[in-house]
Amino acid sequence: MYYTIVPFEVLYQGIDKITNDDKFELKYEDKIFTLKKNSNDEVEIVSIFSTNPYDYLNPDFMPGKKIKIQLLKGLSGELF
Repeated sequence: MYYTIVPFEVLYQGIDKITNDDKFELKYEDKIFTLKKNSNDEVEIVSIFSTNPYDYLNPDFMPGKKIKIQLLKGLSGELF
């Protein structure tokens, strides 16, 4: 909820032009990752959702980390 005097039309101007065509989510070991495809052989972690606070401190799960798609194919994760 936003408490602002800025009109809704101004606040959300251009929101309909935002696309998530290159982003997808992957569930792996009770964590949900939002990944963005950068190239044919690489994805980048955009965000992580986890109930374990230590997952956010793990450098392997940090946003901006690049992962080879070949490594993702070996995971037993679930795309959705």
